[in-house]
Amino acid sequence: MAFLAFASEVNPLYANAYIEAKKIKNKKAPKPKKDFLTIEEYQALLESIDISTKAGFKTLYPYPCNV
Repeated sequence: MAFLAFASEVNPLYANAYIEAKKIKNKKAPKPKKDFLTIEEYQALLESIDISTKAGFKTLYPYPCNV
């Protein structure tokens, strides 16, 4: 669209193509439903991680931070 606007300014021969392109409606995709975990589900997820092992601790805290 931007190129056609530029081309129509440079050469008026393309003005009709720009006007026709502006008439085309953009298709919009339906927005997906956002599902979130409930507090209970999130709590169960965190409680399922075994932090007594090194792998479990890394799963819970994947980045170095002050804990």
